[in-house]
Amino acid sequence: MIQLDFDHFSCLRLCGRYSQKFGWNHTGKTLHVNMLVLLESGDCTFQIKGQTFDLAVGDVLLIPKDTWYQPHTQNGCSYQYFHFVAGEVYGKDAEYHCGRAYRYCEPIPPMKSILNLPLKSTADAQVREALSLCIDEMLKDAPESHLKMHLCFFSALVRLSERARNAKETQADQVKKYIEAHAKEKISLAEIATLF
Repeated sequence: MIQLDFDHFSCLRLCGRYSQKFGWNHTGKTLHVNMLVLLESGDCTFQIKGQTFDLAVGDVLLIPKDTWYQPHTQNGCSYQYFHFVAGEVYGKDAEYHCGRAYRYCEPIPPMKSILNLPLKSTADAQVREALSLCIDEMLKDAPESHLKMHLCFFSALVRLSERARNAKETQADQVKKYIEAHAKEKISLAEIATLF
């Protein structure tokens, strides 16, 4: 899980689609922006921070900025990519702010917008649709397309963050139920970590 701070709305820098044929091995690269990848077809493996992430169709992968990564595919692949700016938060929990109501024309003060995003997750239909719409809006030449593109991208990130938070709560509930069901047994922290 990575916490990212979005301190300005216009964070998306580049997006598009990328395809490769079977047997492709990338030499590796480091970007100075974050990158979100959504696998559309085929299979693809990414090496990031010494970890291997095997992506299936519909999987989303977050590559933090200034991190070396190396993708490759055996059977060919096609994925959407999104380069965006956000600062990683260190040493504190995510903050969710609810400000007071503001009258018309009263300036809204800047707020920290921190999202908890997993390195790898599976996109639901809403996330896939929002990311595809983001690329569609980028290709249009209409005055409102730039704003729509950013709105679509943010809605996908917020959805991914919500799903990660709900999954975490669900896992916590599972651990609680396991402990309650085995209350009379000797349970170790290592055992719980292995199971969950």
